[in-house]
Amino acid sequence: MRADNILLGYLAESTTVRRKIYERMTDFDPHMQDEIDISPALRSPKQDMLLTGINFTGGGQIEFLIEVNGTDAHRVSEKLGKNASKSWLVSFQKS
Repeated sequence: MRADNILLGYLAESTTVRRKIYERMTDFDPHMQDEIDISPALRSPKQDMLLTGINFTGGGQIEFLIEVNGTDAHRVSEKLGKNASKSWLVSFQKS
């Protein structure tokens, strides 16, 4: 995961956001490569995750990869404009 400036991650159940599982604010630190295992936070095999990227100044870059059961499930690499945000909803099935 990389963020310029903020990346937030929330788990959702039945389209209701339940709990924050990730938050990182950087100035696109080239050494930032967070990896998190959300398995312990999952309450059911089918899960939704909402990721929101927020940029304040200049061109912001948001990058993340969601891997489920060892395979790439969702990959994002997008630039966000000044004072812009974008959200991605990812649904996955844990085996």
